[in-house]
Amino acid sequence: MHRNSLEAYHAIDINEREGMILSVLEDTQGPMTDRQIMENLGFNDPNKVRPRITDLIKKGILLECASIRDFRSRKYVRTTRIKQLKQAELF
Repeated sequence: MHRNSLEAYHAIDINEREGMILSVLEDTQGPMTDRQIMENLGFNDPNKVRPRITDLIKKGILLECASIRDFRSRKYVRTTRIKQLKQAELF
């Protein structure tokens, strides 16, 4: 993505925890579960990331992209990734 696009993307109103979540997803450059994001941030309570991930989905910044089986809970959980914005969506 072009530098100007990234600057516009980062100008979206986000809080500190949302920014931390985005940083983890940017670093990994792939879909992650809520648990993976939580663990990467050093948290042990999923409620520290789950509501913020949901907020980022509602803002159109993240995209819920798949449902996979969690290796610990054996339940199906969402994976999210940063939405690839088209140039027209930025302006």
